[in-house]
Amino acid sequence: MIAEEHESDVQGEPLDSVFDDLNKMFPEGLDRGTTTMLVGPSGAAKSTIAMSYVLSAANAGDAASYFSFDETYETFVRRNESMGLNAEDAVRKEKFFWRRVNPSRISPGEFVWQVRRDIEDRNVRVVVIDSINSYLNTMPEEQSLIIHLHELLSYLNKRGIITILVLAQQGVVGDVENPLDLSFLSDTVMLCRFFEAAGKLRRALAVIERRTGPHDMAIHEYQLTSGGMRIGPAIASLRGIFTGVPNYTGASEELLDNSSNIER
Repeated sequence: MIAEEHESDVQGEPLDSVFDDLNKMFPEGLDRGTTTMLVGPSGAAKSTIAMSYVLSAANAGDAASYFSFDETYETFVRRNESMGLNAEDAVRKEKFFWRRVNPSRISPGEFVWQVRRDIEDRNVRVVVIDSINSYLNTMPEEQSLIIHLHELLSYLNKRGIITILVLAQQGVVGDVENPLDLSFLSDTVMLCRFFEAAGKLRRALAVIERRTGPHDMAIHEYQLTSGGMRIGPAIASLRGIFTGVPNYTGASEELLDNSSNIER
């Protein structure tokens, strides 16, 4: 088992995001040696949230690896730069490593080796896997996925790595479902949702689990603009976010005003 080859190596300060508003939901940051899962439908900005932690790590001098199963580097860079997340300096300083993974051409064992090589040869301290859905495609059976993933995450946690998993839910609006329940493998679970209010498509964010420290228990609307991530006050009139069919019943004054911003 790969998780048994190393003693615990958890050290270092918790990791904040480069988005100040997001840090308010995690007053103590993401702890070393823990796994955070970002869950939500396509387009809910899960990858952008993950990248905000990657750049924060790079800015603090820690190296990070981003394993992408779904996106080309060119698209990734263009999308993140539109929200003020520029990885060029981190790449130049060898603090950010982009890894494009083809799920049809790699075995689970090969992927584990790629992750371990970055940690042991490049002293990577933050690992993002985007997405778990595509990682699932490398496995013939669901049970095999869970076993391999559990071993990998146990290894990463023992090495003191901050791991961020992206899980895309099936569907965009309406009844959104998880393709696989992996929340039991995570220390922190952040849920992103779309909802409609005041004639506009909006996004809501909630932290539904955090085992290692305090977190904001409220549901918040958020926006992504050229200035980064903006999170509004708690929304008391949003129902059904956990069922997949959010229903907003409050006044428009409770919502973020995006009339002067272009939603990214």
